[in-house]
Amino acid sequence: MKGIGIRIKSDAIIAYNNIGNRINPIYYKGYKYLVFTTSGTMNVKYPIKAEYMLLAGGGSGGVIQNDGCSGGGGAGGIQTGSLDLNIETINIIIGAGGAGKTANGNGNNGANSTIGSYVTAIGGGGGATVDNKGLNGGCGGGAGSAQYTVQGKFRKGG
Repeated sequence: MKGIGIRIKSDAIIAYNNIGNRINPIYYKGYKYLVFTTSGTMNVKYPIKAEYMLLAGGGSGGVIQNDGCSGGGGAGGIQTGSLDLNIETINIIIGAGGAGKTANGNGNNGANSTIGSYVTAIGGGGGATVDNKGLNGGCGGGAGSAQYTVQGKFRKGG
């Protein structure tokens, strides 16, 4: 999951997605909610205080095609709070998740999500391959573990 939720008590903000279509607000218990799942813009018609929840893209897992274990990708960062917005157009960027891997190597970091120059949520770190640390991010990626070989005779338990 990635995206931005904006909560306000008026019609001060009109939101558009990345292809210019207006985002229809959700009205609930006296609030207007604007939910972005793709990048877009917010047009602020007059100064207002807005609450937000901002989620960045998660990292992808590492890949090892032989023995050993790879770490999972880290979750994208989250930011919450409130902003005092002025009359302006604000660019909204929704960070994508890290691209999946098809060959050996560390996973890819997720991309950051932003509300203009106001707030940034950092993308999740990519997972690691064998014996490596996960990549830094909103939440770091998982570490890889070494390969283990078990030798000896096994007998049926009883």
